[in-house]
Amino acid sequence: MIYDSLENINRYRGLPRELDILIDWVDRHDIDDLGIGCNKIEGNRVFSNVMETQTHTREGFQFEAHRKYIDGHVDRLTYIIAAFDI
Repeated sequence: MIYDSLENINRYRGLPRELDILIDWVDRHDIDDLGIGCNKIEGNRVFSNVMETQTHTREGFQFEAHRKYIDGHVDRLTYIIAAFDI
């Protein structure tokens, strides 16, 4: 997991190719203008999901884990952009 601010996103170029595709897409879009829902970037392989979320205490919840996906999360008040399928 990478935990950083959006202003530093270009530091992570050169990791998986899909991350570069996502970074290019984020650079071309104002995340404040994105509506809630899925934005396909490269078919089903690279996409963003904008969601309204609510934080919770640890009790009764499990940490998120993926075997098939890598997520990139960008917090924008209560919105999250997710990342790509590997």
